[in-house]
Amino acid sequence: LLHRARVKESLGEYDQALNDLDAILEQAELQQYTTLTASAHMQKARVLRLKGQTAEAVACAEEAVRLHGESKEKSGEAQALLILGELYSDQAKLAELLQAKAKLIKELSQIGKT
Repeated sequence: LLHRARVKESLGEYDQALNDLDAILEQAELQQYTTLTASAHMQKARVLRLKGQTAEAVACAEEAVRLHGESKEKSGEAQALLILGELYSDQAKLAELLQAKAKLIKELSQIGKT
């Protein structure tokens, strides 16, 4: 299912990928497969990022970091940290964009007054 979710993501079928990932998470958590649960959270963070659901993506990435850390899987933890860093970077870029937009609106309103 994890591979299928990755394929669906690459095809832009994000909702279907998320359905597969939720099914994986449900089963992996029941079976206490920490590494699989962490990998599914990491993949879900990627898909949610592509859908623009940053807050949910950050939560998934943070959970992946935590689980990989608990299982002492340094490679997975590093990958999850990279995804988390990308999400934080996206948020910073969005904040800059919103500031630029506010400045532009202010400048345009000043032009209209002259």
